[in-house]
Amino acid sequence: MKLVSFKHTCVLVLLLSVQLSFAQLSRTHYIPPISAANDSNATPQNQYLHISTPSVTPVSVTVTEIGETVSVLSVSNANPLEILIGSGTNTPFVADVSTTGTKYSNKGYSVQAEQPVYASVRLVAGTSQSQAGSLVSKGLSGLGTTFRVGTFTNQKTFTSTNLDYLNFVSVMATQNNTQVDFLDLPSGIIIENNTPTSVVLNYGESYVIALNPAVTTANRDGLVGALVSASKPIVVNCGSSNGSNSTGNGRDFGMDQIAPFETIRIDGQTYSEYIFVRANGYDDIERPMIVAHLDNTAVYVNGDDT
Repeated sequence: MKLVSFKHTCVLVLLLSVQLSFAQLSRTHYIPPISAANDSNATPQNQYLHISTPSVTPVSVTVTEIGETVSVLSVSNANPLEILIGSGTNTPFVADVSTTGTKYSNKGYSVQAEQPVYASVRLVAGTSQSQAGSLVSKGLSGLGTTFRVGTFTNQKTFTSTNLDYLNFVSVMATQNNTQVDFLDLPSGIIIENNTPTSVVLNYGESYVIALNPAVTTANRDGLVGALVSASKPIVVNCGSSNGSNSTGNGRDFGMDQIAPFETIRIDGQTYSEYIFVRANGYDDIERPMIVAHLDNTAVYVNGDDT
């Protein structure tokens, strides 16, 4: 376990891991869709929405599949919900990469509960189900207007046959007439479908930007540190499906719903501290990603300046 602290300003800490994290306990959750490469080794298979609560008495939960069905369900500590979303690259949770760069009005979920609940999405991928990932909702703590993106860095040597890697960032609006801009993108990247980097969304609409690391070198980590700025509160998912921090051939899903700058900063405080706990993966994967939002950010690990 390591303690990481930051001096002078706040950073966005992005934990992209296939290990299930604890979701944010909240009465409201928004879950934008993700995207994945349309390749046999990356195609999402069974996808599930999980909802649970510490409450021992039943809690009424309204689950809305955006643009489609609304279900009123009951959940308790002894009886969590597992809802099958579907399978493949075109489900309520997954947007086929060929359609990225368009507004979706029929992707993602909102969850409203009488009492606080946890919400997450879990999936396996690849025809042999050798890939897997989980994305946990941050609840109302996930709403904000300023976000920094993280993905795997994909340092291996890519060839034209590496079609099962994809980096993405997706957003969902929680209010009408929300302007969303994707900024601080490096030169040389090639975005799938020539996606515009500015869009106006209404409530429940979502939007996905995707980069294939095999297309050009700049795409390998081209979304790392990208700034997502919105005129009104949004929710942001980002990561890789598949991706890796390794120079070798290993790959996996790594994705999360990230917290905005407004949530993680501590007004009036000089230091911010985070604790990282290593999971049971190999070294190249088990690495937290730290993205500075402001200049002159000093990073300390266990009190040592790195």
